[in-house]
Amino acid sequence: MDEQRLLDEFPVYLEKHRLASGLHIPYLTRWVRRYLAGPYEVSQPSDRLLVFLDRLRRDPRIADWQVRQAEETVRLFRLFAGSHQAVLADDAELVGNPRDVVQHVEPPPAASGVETGSGWGVANSARSRQGTE
Repeated sequence: MDEQRLLDEFPVYLEKHRLASGLHIPYLTRWVRRYLAGPYEVSQPSDRLLVFLDRLRRDPRIADWQVRQAEETVRLFRLFAGSHQAVLADDAELVGNPRDVVQHVEPPPAASGVETGSGWGVANSARSRQGTE
């Protein structure tokens, strides 16, 4: 499966597994697009995520909670890609339960997620279901 098709199907995966609300999915997909855009000069494909997160941490416009959200989202995407035996297989997480990837990140105290345009849908959606499953 090619990268664009994976990107097109990822939002459906997030909704199907109730990993994010529909309002947050576009923001989460942007993290994946940004991750895939690179460029990366690393010897190991698994180091791509570390380089990506380091770039985000150095950007003063990106809050710590957004870095954690981006990390969770990329890990979910890699899990999704691995489960589809994608062309990204060398960069894919081991196939497993997507809820194991989510770290239940707390939102920042003064932000609702949507009003800033950044969202924190991965963690918020997973946490809101903790007591219901």
